[in-house]
Amino acid sequence: STRTMRNITAINDHNNSLHVWRNTHSDFAVDLIWRNNGRWSGWQKSWNRSPTLRQLVAVNESDNGLSLWGVGIDHTVYRTRRSKGQWSAWDKNWNFAPKLQRVVAVIDQQTKGNPSYVWGIGTDNAVHHTSLTFVSLPPVPGSPLVQNANWSTWVRDWANAPKLQDIFAVTSGGRIFVWGIGTNNTVHLNWHDSTKWSGWLPPSLWNSPPPLRTVFALIDPGIPFAAAYDTNKGIDVWGIGPDGAVHHTFWHRGVWSNWELNWNNAPKLNSITAVKDANGSLHVFGIGVDNTVYLIWRDG
Repeated sequence: STRTMRNITAINDHNNSLHVWRNTHSDFAVDLIWRNNGRWSGWQKSWNRSPTLRQLVAVNESDNGLSLWGVGIDHTVYRTRRSKGQWSAWDKNWNFAPKLQRVVAVIDQQTKGNPSYVWGIGTDNAVHHTSLTFVSLPPVPGSPLVQNANWSTWVRDWANAPKLQDIFAVTSGGRIFVWGIGTNNTVHLNWHDSTKWSGWLPPSLWNSPPPLRTVFALIDPGIPFAAAYDTNKGIDVWGIGPDGAVHHTFWHRGVWSNWELNWNNAPKLNSITAVKDANGSLHVFGIGVDNTVYLIWRDG
């Protein structure tokens, strides 16, 4: 049976095993379902002894690792990781995070060192940011240089961001795209071309999006960013309007398409996520305004 939903996130690991997490309106517990060898597992309730969460986001790591960040109902930030097939306990107050209402994380697997970035929206709608940096330690005589990975302290009002109600980001090959939804449903984009940030672009300077209250974007996994200029690989962006309508645009060969309003006759949604598997099939999951879980997919 399908319980009423609050949030959904999905990811495909390096074994082509599709994972989908959900948390419920009723108890905010996190459930997991996954597909292995073409078969779905059934929902695993209160997965990994999850805390009560209002929002969660999943990210691929190198070596087939996975990370899942969540925001508790008291705005505490949690994280759990899968390494060598085993999930860690939830790390409460991860990286001494401020109280947040939304979080998004990205890991650039196309760049050496797999730089990682996390953004969050505070309870006052300010944008906070932390990133994973590498510190070289003096080597023991006769041994190679050792590098320790450390998350930076949180930066408040990152990049002079406007007050936001939602945030999402994607990265590949040193390029980073960060979308923010203002408290008045205005869409902003700040992107990094591997040398500098653009600054927050208003709607008039980025593709004239309709008013949105949430946004989700997907870069084809495992594809160097530059390849998007030469193939049909690129970036898909879905947005949900204040009325629950789903809109879509995509980036191809350096050009953004016009927005397709009421994309694919989608039902009215509260939440949306998408993932592409190793066979090239694109899966889009949504949580309806009626709290029903929806799925549409396109074969590769």
